[in-house]
Amino acid sequence: MSSKLLNKEDVNKALEKSLSDIFENDRFKDMLNVMAHANNYSLNNTILIVAQKPNATQVMGFNDWRKMGRSVSKGEKAIKILAPYMKETEMEKIDPATSKPVLKEGKPVIEKVKFPVGYFQVNVFDVAQTQGKEISNVNDFIKYNMKNDEYIEKVYGDYKKFLTETKGLEINEKETEKGVGGSYNRVTNEIIVSVNENRNNTEKFHVLIHEYAHSLLHHKDSEMKNLPRGHREAQAESTAYVVSQYYGLDTSDTSIGYIAHWAKDMKVAKKALEEIQVVSSTMIDEIDRMQKENIKSFYVDQSKSYEEAKKHLVDYHQLSEKVFNPKNKQETRLELINKENGYILSGVIEYNQKEENHYIRTNRNLIEPLSEISKEGNLAVLNIEKELDQLKEFSLHSRIPEHYEVVEVKGAYIIQSSNGQDVISKSFSNKDEADEFYKRSSMAQALHKNTMIEKDKHHDQLKDNIQTVRQDIREQVNTSVSEYINTYDKKKMFRPTGTHGVTIGWTLLKNPHLKTVGDLEKFEKENKLNPSYRDLGEALGASVNENSKKEKMKVLVVEEEYEKTQ
Repeated sequence: MSSKLLNKEDVNKALEKSLSDIFENDRFKDMLNVMAHANNYSLNNTILIVAQKPNATQVMGFNDWRKMGRSVSKGEKAIKILAPYMKETEMEKIDPATSKPVLKEGKPVIEKVKFPVGYFQVNVFDVAQTQGKEISNVNDFIKYNMKNDEYIEKVYGDYKKFLTETKGLEINEKETEKGVGGSYNRVTNEIIVSVNENRNNTEKFHVLIHEYAHSLLHHKDSEMKNLPRGHREAQAESTAYVVSQYYGLDTSDTSIGYIAHWAKDMKVAKKALEEIQVVSSTMIDEIDRMQKENIKSFYVDQSKSYEEAKKHLVDYHQLSEKVFNPKNKQETRLELINKENGYILSGVIEYNQKEENHYIRTNRNLIEPLSEISKEGNLAVLNIEKELDQLKEFSLHSRIPEHYEVVEVKGAYIIQSSNGQDVISKSFSNKDEADEFYKRSSMAQALHKNTMIEKDKHHDQLKDNIQTVRQDIREQVNTSVSEYINTYDKKKMFRPTGTHGVTIGWTLLKNPHLKTVGDLEKFEKENKLNPSYRDLGEALGASVNENSKKEKMKVLVVEEEYEKTQ
């Protein structure tokens, strides 16, 4: 398909070709899988997704992934789906009861109406094409519960009761002939679930869905009641497969016959798929509503983490509550640490009108939910860099070496604030790993502050003492770099000078395998032509030379003291 606006004929040709490819390449189960996992898309877009990425499980647009804290991996090819192009026009309002124009004071009422005039392509991506924050959603929560036989026994029992009381079905469990898991009688509207052919509640649940599909599609007044038996069975089993897949139930024994006949006529095939999608969506909606209390508890937990994060920012970090006013337009920025890898980043608090909550947009342009800075989240707040557009005094900033320490808790090691209220790392099995995280994070924080003071447009608020602040931050950088290297290099004490610590520090952060002066010198020789490291040689030379002078002075002092004692 081209990038121009597509008309209905273009779309139908593309869909027919994609659907034909699905059948010819034996991807019918892929179609059902995507229908189960990406059930928020129309059938047409589901067909297009399967044709381009048959193993897709969760599909969203670029910006939606960013809001979830994930980014599309470099080099990934977008999945092209369709969105209608709507045009607005003025028309006479028609009374649906009389099919005549609505009149007011004898004149027709005019209303604005939107209608599609064509379709344009939209780029979406599967979760496998993205990277970033792990996603926790309600469907995963329900799937986890469904693995428990007692839980699914309750869902199965509740669903039987719901169908009996609201759909006029009679549902009974009886012994059946060998090989017959269940049946539906359209004359009596009775569903039978076999007690001898189904081994557990999961199988009974699957059979109930299958037979309920028959009752919705092939009841006595249905236009489809006289379709070939194979067609009807394929529809019912496909529906059961979609619903079972949605809830993470075992579908390995599912065998769907007859679909080869659908492949001979794309109109018949598409009609069958439309019916499967409608019926399976109906069932999923009904079953989810039965589990509303469990689903509600999931969202309560999510909301709890969000509220915990807000409270932590206000109570512990003294952030103004005005920051969380939806009408606030002034920027508030946090200094954050990733508990998993020790990266330091800036995050701006912004308000999402659609979701009606706040989130964090990082300087790497990733979207992180505010709940990520709750106790169980993957981010911790080190400092408030800027509040309501006012740059914070640097003297108030918490520095890792001064405010945090490696602490042993129940046989594991964490980096915790001295008052014990804030943890800024994951847990480590040994102290050396925790110390490595502590020292690298200290270095990363100092480098982050250096970048911020050099680039921030508002640092003129500190104009009276900007040089003192700059010098203080460079001293932090040089100290953290020397402490990191001297942990691994015992032969000589290493100390950067001036701005050279910034050059060396960023080299160490970008290349975690570099530990000693020798490592750095070897790396510099191998990367002489790399523009990113063009100043590294000068930085190392200045630092080492300065240290050599200090070492010589120490030797002279020691010798003088020794001679005085003789």
